[in-house]
Amino acid sequence: GQNVTWNYPGVLLFGTQWIVFLNASINPGTPNGNLTKWANVSGKSTATNESISVNASAIVQVANTCGIVVSPSTLNFGSAETGNTTAELSDVVNNTGTVSTTNLTIQGTNWVNGSNSFSVAQTHYSTTSGLAWGNMTALALNPATLGAGILAPGAALPSYYRLRIPLGQAAGAYTQDITYTAVC
Repeated sequence: GQNVTWNYPGVLLFGTQWIVFLNASINPGTPNGNLTKWANVSGKSTATNESISVNASAIVQVANTCGIVVSPSTLNFGSAETGNTTAELSDVVNNTGTVSTTNLTIQGTNWVNGSNSFSVAQTHYSTTSGLAWGNMTALALNPATLGAGILAPGAALPSYYRLRIPLGQAAGAYTQDITYTAVC
């Protein structure tokens, strides 16, 4: 236990109650639940300048965490001609939290280059590798469930992407944001 010792310069009477607050640190990875240490006070009750020993009590509730990390953070489709579909790219969503996700969603923005743009739906995705662009799901401006939507703590979910450049699209470097959202 955590031991704390005080020298008490006054008179300690029987029945005196002490409340002690201590700083506590919790190691990463500590399981959820209550951590309890109990207090015991011992010593003589009427002595002056007498030492007493106190075992302190501490309680903490370790909270659950919800978190995801995506790697890599950028999908670079390289260079493609209009009317063509890019090679498949992939990323992995990892659950870094301590609880399962109850819903994992994906959404995107339109592709933009200055005043030029093309539809978010030209990006297609799947949680299955090797599918043709037409057999994958079109990315949308609104969130859609990714896979089953449930991802256990420490689990990883790979996603696969292909992009088709619209015929007649103006040349240039376009960007798109893809957003993953986890609800736990």
